[in-house]
Amino acid sequence: MREIQEVPGKVTIKTAFRDYFKGYFDFMGRSTRAGYWWVMGIIILILYIPLFILLGQLLITKGHVAGINPWIYLGIFAIIAVGIFIPTLALSIRRYRDAGLNGRGRRYLMGFKWTCIQL
Repeated sequence: MREIQEVPGKVTIKTAFRDYFKGYFDFMGRSTRAGYWWVMGIIILILYIPLFILLGQLLITKGHVAGINPWIYLGIFAIIAVGIFIPTLALSIRRYRDAGLNGRGRRYLMGFKWTCIQL
C-alpha cells in the first residue's frame, strides 16, 4: 500500500478521505483517531441521515412519497453502501488494531457494532 499521510494532530477532512481511499484494501496499516472519526462522521451525515429520513417518509406515507420514487434513492444508497463497505471495514480494523484490540477482542467489538447497526 502507498504510505498514508496521516500525522497525528494534523489530520484534515481532505487528508482523512484521501487516506481512506488509499487504504481501500489495506487491513494491516495504521490510521489515526482523527482520520477515523472524520470519515465516520461524514459517512453518517451524508449516507445514513438521508436514508433514515427517506425511510421515515416511506413509513408515514405507506410507501407513496409525492413527486419522487423512493426506490430509486434506496437503490442508490445500496450501491454506495456496497462501494464503501470494504474501505470502511479496512479503516475500522486498522483503527481497532491501533487502539490495541487484536484477535478475539476485535471480533467481539465488530460483532457488537454489527448488532447495533441491525437494530
